[in-house]
Amino acid sequence: MSLPKKTFSCFKYALENYDFKYLFKCDDDTFVVPERLLHLSEPKDIVSNSWLNQLSGGAGYFLSRDCVQRVVNECQIKMPAVWAEDLMVQEILTERFHMEIRMTPEFHWGTDGAWPDPDNARITIHYADYVIMEACEHLLYGSNLATCKVMVDGKKDIKNCCFYKSDVTGRVMYVVNSTKYRGVCSLDHAGALILEYDEVIKEKADNGETKKRKEHHLIRLVPTGDGYWEDDRYGPLGIVTPLAPEVFLQNDLPAKQESDIVTA
Repeated sequence: MSLPKKTFSCFKYALENYDFKYLFKCDDDTFVVPERLLHLSEPKDIVSNSWLNQLSGGAGYFLSRDCVQRVVNECQIKMPAVWAEDLMVQEILTERFHMEIRMTPEFHWGTDGAWPDPDNARITIHYADYVIMEACEHLLYGSNLATCKVMVDGKKDIKNCCFYKSDVTGRVMYVVNSTKYRGVCSLDHAGALILEYDEVIKEKADNGETKKRKEHHLIRLVPTGDGYWEDDRYGPLGIVTPLAPEVFLQNDLPAKQESDIVTA
């Protein structure tokens, strides 16, 4: 069954079985903060994110019951010939009924690290696998081992870094508000923090085909003595602000063997 038909069936079922004022739809790889969704400021008939100035079924959209009913009624007459359900909903509501979409950055689409956290009002982040979902959970609800700020690639843009014990893997993980800078961490015997992650590299072959390969990285952060950690070979993470090694030692962070440590 296509996405438009699945969405039509879902909307029809909701109308027949629930007495609701609004319906929220998003993809299953989207992290949602329910309490923020319930207190969405100034809800309108249609609320979506501002990606490409259109509805995003990934990041999510908010529809009034009247909108849901219109979509179901129109699909029963003639379903739009589109492959994506968000395009179907948009075509019906904006082109057939000339309704206006209220765009909001609170439903976020993308992998730029703009996650929901205590410092913003963001409600969703789309393209979130279990690593990002766990990190958002820990950032929002305070169950992380430690949270700090990092400077990525030596640039001035400071981002959140979250270290947490994964409920899925059982290992200590870290994420730096980006799908690229994430992985597992450990302490070596010298007290340096070892961060590991896999980077997916896309390369074009001679025949024009694009191939992907994984490149494993180890970054060694050493304490500077003034409460900071510094990359001793200038990797993706520049300077990490105050982070006590005791935080990890008290939370069963596995120690790295000397033979596993890679330095510049």
